[in-house]
Amino acid sequence: MGNKAKKSNETQNQLEKIRKSDDKSKSGLEFALVICMLGLLTLLIIALLVLPSIVSVFKTDIESYVEFGKWIVTALLAAFGAWIGAGAAYFFGKENLRESSRSTEQALKIQQQAIKDRFEPAIIEDINPTPINPQFKFTEKNEVENVIKKLNENVDYWFVPIIEAEKLKDIIHSEAFWRYYKSDEYKDKEAKGARNEIEDVIKFIESSKEVEQKKDKLRGFFLRVTMDDSVKGISNMLEIKGASVGVVCDKNGRPTHCFSRRDIQSFLLASG
Repeated sequence: MGNKAKKSNETQNQLEKIRKSDDKSKSGLEFALVICMLGLLTLLIIALLVLPSIVSVFKTDIESYVEFGKWIVTALLAAFGAWIGAGAAYFFGKENLRESSRSTEQALKIQQQAIKDRFEPAIIEDINPTPINPQFKFTEKNEVENVIKKLNENVDYWFVPIIEAEKLKDIIHSEAFWRYYKSDEYKDKEAKGARNEIEDVIKFIESSKEVEQKKDKLRGFFLRVTMDDSVKGISNMLEIKGASVGVVCDKNGRPTHCFSRRDIQSFLLASG
């Protein structure tokens, strides 16, 4: 959706530039028309001023010239006043109409874009999922004690990504680590000097009666997605599978971002 929006904005910018160019050319023509009319009026006034010289050369009746001059001046003033009024009404009216049309067009564009955005399917990238901390990824062979230490340092982290060959293999709830850390199984291995590894936590989840009722909530509560997946589609999949977390993986299967079901619900509510 982000790329589509960029292309749409570029197209609108190009159309706006063309429209502004057209407006400039129209304004230039209107200005040229005003200059021509003023030039014509100037020529008529000059001709009126030159007439006395013509009259004196040809010894024309002065009184007749004066009467003719008065008539010419009256006609010119009336015509000039009418032209100024009509021109002002035309240009100001046209400018107001142009601004009104531009405002209406802009409002329609905003409305159309809002309708388009509403019906255009949102993708996971649009909800701005949270980046996964690259320092908080583990393999099944990592020691449980090391995971507990990092959980203490990052109290907001409630699930642990399990990686194999840089790809996402599993996700385990932090509660499973705390339960195993306090279990008899952990103490027995520690007493024997054996390593307590993450794979032991997985076995604990699958076999211990202590967490039997919560097994699905401690493991398998996530859904693998990509940035291009539909938000509504993933929301439905989370509901169907009872998953509470979406993990974004790149084309190589490496986990990069995550989000909760609540994040998606908030986004859908905000989008209307």
